[in-house]
Amino acid sequence: DQPYSMQAFGREEFRERQVTQPEQLFREVPGMEVRGLGYGGVANSITLRGFSGGGHGGDIGFVIDGIPLNEASSHADGYADLNVLVPLELSSMKVYRGPVSALYGNYNRAGVVAFDSRKGGRYRDLDLKLGDHGTLDLQGAFGAHAGAEGGGVTLNGAVQLYRTDSWREQSGNQRGTVALRGAMQLAPGTQLALSTRLHTGSA
Repeated sequence: DQPYSMQAFGREEFRERQVTQPEQLFREVPGMEVRGLGYGGVANSITLRGFSGGGHGGDIGFVIDGIPLNEASSHADGYADLNVLVPLELSSMKVYRGPVSALYGNYNRAGVVAFDSRKGGRYRDLDLKLGDHGTLDLQGAFGAHAGAEGGGVTLNGAVQLYRTDSWREQSGNQRGTVALRGAMQLAPGTQLALSTRLHTGSA
C-alpha cells in the first residue's frame, strides 16, 4: 500500500519506438503531459498529476543512476533538461506518480522519473533516422570490458547528434550529447564508478 503508482519502460521500447528524447514516452503515462517548447537548448514543460512545474520547476524529480538532474540554482528551482540524456544509453525508465521516498531528493511533489543507464556488457549500437525539414538524429552506444569475468574494468558510452530545420520558420534547433561511464570492480558487489557527460544545444 504505497501512495504512488509506477510505470516502467525498457531499453527495447526506447529503440523500437525510435525516440529522439526520453520524454516522448511520457505521453503514454496516465496523468502526464509534455508541452514541447521547440528550443534545442531549453527543457520542455511537463505536467504530472495536476502539478505543472515539471522541467521548469520543482514538482517532478529526475535522476540518472541515482544522480539528480534537477538544478537547484537555475532560473527555476528544480529546472531539469532531459536533452542531456541519450535514449540509446538508457536501460530503463521508471515513472513514479505520487510522493516517493526522500531517497530521490527534494523535487518529488508530483512524482519522480528514475533513469538507469546501461552498465557493463559488450555491445555496439548505432541508429540513424532522417526526416522532413532537414531532420537528422544519430545515436550510438557502446559497452566494453577488460579483465576477468565478474571483475576488471567496464566502460560504457553514448553519443547523440540531433538537428532539424523544423516545419516553422526560425524554429530550427540542434543539440549534441556525449556520455561516458567507467567502473572498476573493487570487490563482489562493490564498484568504483565515474560518470560524465557533455551537452550543447542551440535554437
